[in-house]
Amino acid sequence: MNIIILNTLTCPKNVHTFKGTGKKKVDYPQKYVFTEFEKDFNELLQQLYTLESNIKVQKQNLKYYYSAQDRYDYRRLLQEKQNLLGRLKRIAKSVDMNFDTLQYNLTLKKEYNRYAPKIFRAKSKEELVQLKELISSANIYQKARDILINLIEQKKI
Repeated sequence: MNIIILNTLTCPKNVHTFKGTGKKKVDYPQKYVFTEFEKDFNELLQQLYTLESNIKVQKQNLKYYYSAQDRYDYRRLLQEKQNLLGRLKRIAKSVDMNFDTLQYNLTLKKEYNRYAPKIFRAKSKEELVQLKELISSANIYQKARDILINLIEQKKI
């Protein structure tokens, strides 16, 4: 009980002695839409991941059996990787963001887009509990996990 009102001689009007504050409801979209530069960045990032995998295989080939052709291919792949990294950094610089920050934001959007539609489609509390367990056990970024768990808690069935 708010005792300030009892200790004063005049009681101001419209004073709420018990006021509960609820959580603010945040409207989350069903899916995040990628912008044009994020689409380009994502395509180049996928190419980079494929290229890094190829580089790893080529390096193992050089360890086990050395040939001039394998060495040439390995150096060519390293050069392609440098070119792709330069293009990715130029895209990030064109939107005044750091390369790592842009990559992190893109990954968060992908993780959200993977789990959010399942949450919106859930029709029972049991499905929401299963999704909450799945999200908490998944290997995703903490920020994405927090957003998805807040979305589950806000969903009313």
